[in-house]
Amino acid sequence: MDEALREKSGYTLPPKIHISQQDGDYYNVMPCIYKRGNLAMVKMIGRHGHENRIMDLFRQDPDVHFVLCDTYEEVIGDSDLVISAITKATENFVTDEYFKEGCTVIPICTMGFQNCDLFFDRVFTDEIEQIRGFKYFDHFAPVTTNVTDVLNGVAPGRTDNVQRILVYNYGIAIHDLVFAANIYEKLGFACVPNATESRHDIIQAVTLGSREAMVAFCKGIQSAAPVDSYVTPEPWAMPGYESEVIMAAGAFVQGASIELSADGPIRPPYAVYFQGGLTWFHAKLGILMSIQKLLDAGIIEM
Repeated sequence: MDEALREKSGYTLPPKIHISQQDGDYYNVMPCIYKRGNLAMVKMIGRHGHENRIMDLFRQDPDVHFVLCDTYEEVIGDSDLVISAITKATENFVTDEYFKEGCTVIPICTMGFQNCDLFFDRVFTDEIEQIRGFKYFDHFAPVTTNVTDVLNGVAPGRTDNVQRILVYNYGIAIHDLVFAANIYEKLGFACVPNATESRHDIIQAVTLGSREAMVAFCKGIQSAAPVDSYVTPEPWAMPGYESEVIMAAGAFVQGASIELSADGPIRPPYAVYFQGGLTWFHAKLGILMSIQKLLDAGIIEM
């Protein structure tokens, strides 16, 4: 991990692409490949032809070879590294035997991989408290380690080549959210989760009660961004939403998907969804700037 961070210039990181679904929904894809001599191939599940757009981004790179698969068994079977961005699944994607010895699985969500929770040898996470609410946490808790403990030399990482390793990489934005919930509750706004509840996600909902308050909040988050901090976010008719949506997101340039941001649909109860940043200091700045904008707009008094 340390080596990868030091060699970020070696990443192949094409521009983000926008993919529309047949039902009108959409999602953004930010593909990235860290090329090493032992990268044999990248296997992908085909979906609506969008996989061709992703492959086109790497077409000029002769070292990246893609293989399209029809089933999850083909994708996961005999793969050393399995990465999933699927957030909803009603059943496990494959049975246990498809996960080879020595593989590493990095899902964005436990859904679809809950069988891994039961038989994998090691589990690593950014913060154990974030996954304490998982269905099988009590089962895999004895083999779970914080990534920071590995980086600090307190605990070992992989100890042999046959261990099956599961990584829940949710980021370390929890304390940012707790700070936001505490300060906004003191200002009289309802927060979900509240300031004292157990947390298992990296999103903080703050019910602001009005369109004007949502706009002010997002202006504050945007003003703390490393890119386009001078830009003023405005509500607009985003495809796939019934209401106008406002979004502050000028931080998605730092190499992760949990950068400081805030968004929400402009409709009652006028809740904004805040996501903490990569560093405490940046997230704290964004939260304080959001309060300043509410103060400037005359929405709150202090």
